[in-house]
Amino acid sequence: MRTPTMRVAGTVLVGGLLLGASACSSQPLAKAPGTVDADPSSSAQAEPASAAQTTETQEDTGPQGPATRPVKQVDKEVGTRAHPLPAGTEIEDSDWTVTLGEPYDGWSEIHAEDPYSEAPQEGTEYWLVPVTVTYTGSDSAEPWLDLQFGFVSEENRSYEDWCPVIVPDDLMEVDALYTDATVEANVCLQVPADASGLWTVGSYWGEKTFVSGQAGESDE
Repeated sequence: MRTPTMRVAGTVLVGGLLLGASACSSQPLAKAPGTVDADPSSSAQAEPASAAQTTETQEDTGPQGPATRPVKQVDKEVGTRAHPLPAGTEIEDSDWTVTLGEPYDGWSEIHAEDPYSEAPQEGTEYWLVPVTVTYTGSDSAEPWLDLQFGFVSEENRSYEDWCPVIVPDDLMEVDALYTDATVEANVCLQVPADASGLWTVGSYWGEKTFVSGQAGESDE
């Protein structure tokens, strides 16, 4: 049987518990370790930095400027009549490598070599073409038999007649050359006086290569 004293004690105990619970609920909860506040202001500050990074990326990966674009190359055949090579250019033709020097009127040298030489026919001149010839074949060959030299005038006429005189260092006097042998000589052609045009060289069975009259006069 409960006594009045026991009822009073129970009432006091229940009241104490209710007061304690009320006091605990009014205090803010403690933060868990490592928890970060979700502050709206911090998110707003982070957004501009992200935008700046995006702008930098777009600038870095933007379209290339004109300086980095490949230059368009125009292909054209050199050594043709339309685009002759300059004198002094090495020309490879079959078993030969040939270089034509600057041609010049050679009558004075020819006459000095042989005072009895007949002068060129009226309206023509003896022109000397210095050549350097290397045989690159596997056996041997004579350059004056394998190679053909000529002159093509602006009037569209070709001249391939050798001079009928004694020529100093004449290529026609060079005997057979073996692999990698080189010789320097002259080719003499009888051409119209004061004619303008191009010089040609090539094997008898190959295509002709056109060369301008002076070094550096290339149409490349």
